[in-house]
Amino acid sequence: MGEVVYGGHIIDPWDQRCLVAILQRCYNPRVLEEGHITCQAQGYPAFPNDASWLQCYAYIENMPDKDLAEVFGIDSSAEAMVQHHEGQQLLQAIISLQPQINDNLMQTRDREAQDEVVLKVATDILKKLPERVESGHGSGKTICLQEIIADIHSIEKDEGGQHSVTWLLVVLNEEVKRFDRLLGAVRSSLLSVCMAVRGETLMTEKMEELHNALLTMVLPAAWKVLSYESCKPLGSWVLDLEHRVDFFQTWSDHVKITHLKRTGLSAGGRRTFWQLSVKMLSTVTHRENPRCYWLSGFFFPQGFLTAVLQTYAQKKNLPVDCLCFSYHVQPKQEASLDWSRLLKRSKLLFEGPDPPEDGVLVCGLYLNGASWDPKSQTLQEVLPELQNCPMPDIHFLPCQRPDDPPPHQPKPGEQLRAGSEGELFSYECPLYCTSKRTGYLFSTGLSSNFITAMSLPTSMPPSHWVFRGTAMLCQQDE
Repeated sequence: MGEVVYGGHIIDPWDQRCLVAILQRCYNPRVLEEGHITCQAQGYPAFPNDASWLQCYAYIENMPDKDLAEVFGIDSSAEAMVQHHEGQQLLQAIISLQPQINDNLMQTRDREAQDEVVLKVATDILKKLPERVESGHGSGKTICLQEIIADIHSIEKDEGGQHSVTWLLVVLNEEVKRFDRLLGAVRSSLLSVCMAVRGETLMTEKMEELHNALLTMVLPAAWKVLSYESCKPLGSWVLDLEHRVDFFQTWSDHVKITHLKRTGLSAGGRRTFWQLSVKMLSTVTHRENPRCYWLSGFFFPQGFLTAVLQTYAQKKNLPVDCLCFSYHVQPKQEASLDWSRLLKRSKLLFEGPDPPEDGVLVCGLYLNGASWDPKSQTLQEVLPELQNCPMPDIHFLPCQRPDDPPPHQPKPGEQLRAGSEGELFSYECPLYCTSKRTGYLFSTGLSSNFITAMSLPTSMPPSHWVFRGTAMLCQQDE
């Protein structure tokens, strides 16, 4: 039924996995057993085998008027989450349906109050966000990442070798370009709308849209086109962008300082390099790359993970197509508990013990539809009033792709057996950029929202978490 009847209609593999898990509740020998109960929730007792027509009618009439969350296999706390999202959608619909009052009919006092709010919001955003990620770029006082990459390629050509971090530098350079383009668009549009509000220029239709977006605290459409995937409102989006820029600024600064130490080039060379004091060079950490990478901060996290595989393939002299990741959740550390504190101090990502020799440590992920038990290192039920569970650091370790599927990972349509006490299963947990779990395809064939699937240990059958809708997220909505 799942493969043949629905196979041509469901093309997404995760939807197909969900469908197969649902069908397995109906197509299995247990439904023929005496007293079998499909739903364990109260109000849904076992259906009698020899029921008469009147008993069938009474059984249906006595069922709850509103279906409980347990009927669909999800946690009871998910009902509150659904109501929260429905409330947010209702408020957004109300705001979008508000009538657009003509300026000629609007009271001058109300318009002036709105303009003051827009000017304050625009000014605050301009103060928080820098003009570019690479400070001083183009002024002749700093070396840019593109020049460092060219120097590394020159060294490789002279020495006949390969540099182990070239791929990560390429990813860093591309990320900086994307953020510079976004920051430039944000700054130019805010300056234009401020001039229009003050009466220095005419208010165009695009400026009016930006004006309304700043009033309602939603992400303007002109910024959303150039932005990364996000479901945050304007205030949280600006704060998130500030954290991302700070992370990549710190990373690029460490790359430049390390390169200057390694090459020994000075301002008297063939280029004018960054003028760094001796004190700064002595206090900065020796690491060129972060000890732990904030995966949520990347514009294109799939490209970063591909660069990690390419680096490992180059190091081990293996074809990159035969590599995949194994995932190892690290013991919970105090530094990983408060992400708001950590993201405001990106330098902490360069401190601490040495990173793993192979692969990368990834931080900043959240578990949705489940929580993580640090003692047993397995998935567990959602904790009360905790929609997204912060995950400890995860080691993304490249390894050769196995020829056979991992144990306890059934193929689509295969019957899941219940695990004995102490037995562990492996749940393929999808990793998304946002909670929307949808996106568009890039020209490379990769999704803009789906990143990868992570194997997480669990003491329950994988179908349990399929019904829970368990997934990993890079960022929260708020």
